Amino acid sequence: MSKKNLLNNNNQPRKTGALFFYKVGSADFSIDHPEVRVSDILRLSGYDPHKAILVAVKKDHEHDHLESDAIVNLLEYGVERFEVEKKQVEVSINGNPVMLYPGDYVVSDLKKMLHVPAAHILASLVNQHLQPLDDNSKVCIDGGEKFISYPCDGQAS
Repeated sequence: MSKKNLLNNNNQPRKTGALFFYKVGSADFSIDHPEVRVSDILRLSGYDPHKAILVAVKKDHEHDHLESDAIVNLLEYGVERFEVEKKQVEVSINGNPVMLYPGDYVVSDLKKMLHVPAAHILASLVNQHLQPLDDNSKVCIDGGEKFISYPCDGQAS
């Protein structure tokens, strides 16, 4: 079925046999029942519900951020198009929480995001041990990482 035939004349998911169609980003999907949990839409679309937020894009261009345990009814008017956003995760710098998007960061860029002076050292706190990070290396942020910054010629406090 072509993309233009996925929606009926009212821009609703077209029921063909027992399938209901919806769109996530630019990809088309189908499911055999009209009511589906948001976390299932994310999983079926290849996203981890713990790392992504489903956003319903309504016909009036309104965007609704949906809770992962919410139920979406694909028969409701204007509910068939979705976008996905990454969830932010919490890390800490010198004991202060900061929200970041998960992913790989170059340490020098991460220092800017954490408001660490360029002349300071950024160290990762792992199992009560400080591991200084080279400004050109990459760090993977998944959430829960702890960082300490300190002057190059001094000790961490």
